[in-house]
Amino acid sequence: MFVTLVERFIEIDGGPTYRKVAWVSVAGGLGAIAMVPPTHVAATRSGVVDVSLNDRFYLFFAAAFVVVGVLTRLPARRGTDGRWTMVLIVLSYGAAAGYLNYQLGIWSTPFAAGYALYPLFVALLFGVRAGVFATCYALGLVCVIGVLQTLDVLDYAPGLNDGRVAAQDSVAWAICILVPLLLTFTITVAISLLTIAARRLQDEHLAEANAQLERSGQLIRRFVPSQLADQIIAGTDVEEFRPARTKLTVFFSDLVGFTDVSEELEPEDLARVLNEYFSEMLAIAHRHGGTVDEISGDAILVFFGAPVATSDRDHALRAVRMAVEMQVAVSRLNDAWRKAGITESLAVRMGINTGVVTIGNFGSTDRMKYAVLGKHVNLAARIQTTCEPGKVLISHATWLLVNEEIDCVPKGEGQFKGITRPVATYEVSG
Repeated sequence: MFVTLVERFIEIDGGPTYRKVAWVSVAGGLGAIAMVPPTHVAATRSGVVDVSLNDRFYLFFAAAFVVVGVLTRLPARRGTDGRWTMVLIVLSYGAAAGYLNYQLGIWSTPFAAGYALYPLFVALLFGVRAGVFATCYALGLVCVIGVLQTLDVLDYAPGLNDGRVAAQDSVAWAICILVPLLLTFTITVAISLLTIAARRLQDEHLAEANAQLERSGQLIRRFVPSQLADQIIAGTDVEEFRPARTKLTVFFSDLVGFTDVSEELEPEDLARVLNEYFSEMLAIAHRHGGTVDEISGDAILVFFGAPVATSDRDHALRAVRMAVEMQVAVSRLNDAWRKAGITESLAVRMGINTGVVTIGNFGSTDRMKYAVLGKHVNLAARIQTTCEPGKVLISHATWLLVNEEIDCVPKGEGQFKGITRPVATYEVSG
């Protein structure tokens, strides 16, 4: 039940200002009306305070809240936040409290604590700025009324029939004081506790939502390139992924000897080998900032320079360094597999090319794929087929970008299907 109450409070607290003001108006109006009978009887018996003043005050208090509550219907009908209704409730409450303290004497009133609780109550419900406004308003009232009473411009404590301290030594007078004070304290403490509980519940919900988002992100990254997944999760507009022409570096790899290994191994062992291989290769690709476009059979397609754009030199260097690290990792995997009883070694051919491609989302409105298309993608695949197993072969376009930092050996020119002119290739040697 308490959780339900807190959730209801969160709903009200997170709603428009006019709704919170309406809630306060109803609660305040009912509270003021409820205080009339006990304080009327107590005031009559004590003889300390003017009974008519007591009744008029609470009725005025209730009427003010009712008027403010009715006015909240205006922003409700217009569909606006109605921030001005908060100002009305602050002014109404402050004016009522100021009037009561004026009648009982600004320096001797037992309701001075209301000035401290009132800004706190406002801040909890309407925010820090509203609390500051209420604080300044309350202090202003205290100062103005206090100065005017001190200068005898206003009568001091005109609502008291008997201002002697001894006259206030009665149960009836104590009831006059305790009933409104206890109600004010109770409401303020209740709002404070609800606010604390609401923040804790919201923190729990936020933690759960973040955990769910993290799980969703991890799941998305298993099926979508991680860089693309990061941008999707961050809320990037899908229009940002419309097909466009840009210069990228494309990497292609293919396993050599996979057929022999697949014939030797049981399906379960083959699945383990492939999963270990792809896990290692994709981890390396992610470390170098590559976007894994496709895993088809035993082939991998990775590109650099999108969706996060970088310089041509940067994405070419990262692609080549990734390929070199992948070849080292394949050797390490072969050693581990030999120890596990797999006698056939795997080798990987790798081809890299840099050029202008078309990149973006392709497909239907129901299903899209972020991919690269174009002759330079095909060229990377063709270069890979001519690469010596266990080596990395790059195009002349890529070599021009990396030769100052990467040692390469010229392998001559080759004629590739779909490419009209011969293409010079280079084998990465270090």
